[in-house]
Amino acid sequence: MTSICVASAGPAAEVLRNVPTTLDLRDPAFQTTYTARVLRDGVSALRNNYGLDARAGRWRNELVAEGIRAIAWVPVRRGGEPTAVLMLCAGEPDFFDGELMALLEELGADLSHALDLIDGRCARQEAVREIEVGRDRFQRLSQSAPVPMAIVSVADRRIVETN
Repeated sequence: MTSICVASAGPAAEVLRNVPTTLDLRDPAFQTTYTARVLRDGVSALRNNYGLDARAGRWRNELVAEGIRAIAWVPVRRGGEPTAVLMLCAGEPDFFDGELMALLEELGADLSHALDLIDGRCARQEAVREIEVGRDRFQRLSQSAPVPMAIVSVADRRIVETN
């Protein structure tokens, strides 16, 4: 499984330009990062004084040099499983309080819901395409059959289609 940075802005974008565009989640060096933990466990993480965090990843020095002091990681789910992480950075320590984290959790849930709606819409569109292909195939078979056929509605004994 790989992780891909999709978008970034502000000072974090400068640091993230040094991060590989894809990260192998099986790589032991990546497994201990907060991003990997949030992806694995599906639980938000918060470090309000990232510069002093002994468990911070290998990009800590670059982040601190760019002025980042606090970071919040929020899982984004697809089909109920964590598939992305929203990482938000702040330039001052203790930036993320309980109220803000609750809002960020709600944002993560809203993003997850939106992705599920998109997936559902895509699945419905694919199902409609499959039905249309099946219907077209049936019509071709019916029209080329050497004997007459009819589809009759059982409920009202109405002829629905004939060849």
